[in-house]
Amino acid sequence: MKVLFTTDGSPEASDAAAAACGLLNLGDIEADAVCVVPEYLPAACGWNESRVRERYMERMEAETNRILSCLVSSLAVSGVPANPLVEQGSPAGSIVELAAGYDLVVLGASGKRHASHVRIGAVANQVASHAPCSVLIGRPTLRTNGPHILAAVDASMASRRAMMELPRFVAVDSAEITLMHVIETPWLHLGLEQEWFGYEDPEHEQLDPDSRWRRRLCTQAERIIERARDALASPHAGVERKIVEGLPVREILGEAEVGDHDLVVVGATGATDLKHQVLGSVSLDLAANAQCSVLIVRSPR
Repeated sequence: MKVLFTTDGSPEASDAAAAACGLLNLGDIEADAVCVVPEYLPAACGWNESRVRERYMERMEAETNRILSCLVSSLAVSGVPANPLVEQGSPAGSIVELAAGYDLVVLGASGKRHASHVRIGAVANQVASHAPCSVLIGRPTLRTNGPHILAAVDASMASRRAMMELPRFVAVDSAEITLMHVIETPWLHLGLEQEWFGYEDPEHEQLDPDSRWRRRLCTQAERIIERARDALASPHAGVERKIVEGLPVREILGEAEVGDHDLVVVGATGATDLKHQVLGSVSLDLAANAQCSVLIVRSPR
């Protein structure tokens, strides 16, 4: 598995690398560590442009080497040898371009230029949105006895593939896994109560369109959970099932916090329809707002 660790020298980048080392399969990993140097912007007219550029590059090289040395050393302590890489240009654009050669990109939720209250920075958002490989938004974790993973699953092919890919990234046999499906609250409720039909006894419940629809959704949810467990291809017995009704992002975030999870896993649909443009995808909302690490799984191309 080829992993690209990214850093800008921020504490968030260090936390992401540490979280990745605690969550990922490290047995067969080939890692690189990259720091992107901002492009040089020409100075005002009349200056010795070549000398200014030379001094800028000298300072950037020294700072970049320091940042990469810290990351490579910390990864080595965790048993992950990494090759240092230096790129020049837009951080998000450079990382997305590099990502084509990797299975996973690891990055912090925010960086040096963002206040501590910002849940996800512009670079992380762009990489999570456009990287052609899987992305891990790493956040600190304190668990030492195996990760507690919350896998959000639905009926999409992206979700099924995410469960198939998960054992490649994480040692699922040593993890506690919760498979969660959210029955999305309909945007429009007919509001046709039983009294509207002129009956109140439960034996006529089968005539209620809302009840029949809910039963169908629950049956489908059970099948989705079963398919997700089968896709894990693991005999691991510690798999918990959870089916709830509500808004997917809200319910998943709530469960991640209440259940003290270390990692939320979600498949990337790549949807570009109007609904996702307006509301934002579930995976990006989770990456932005979860208090734990988030793994957005994209299938190999």
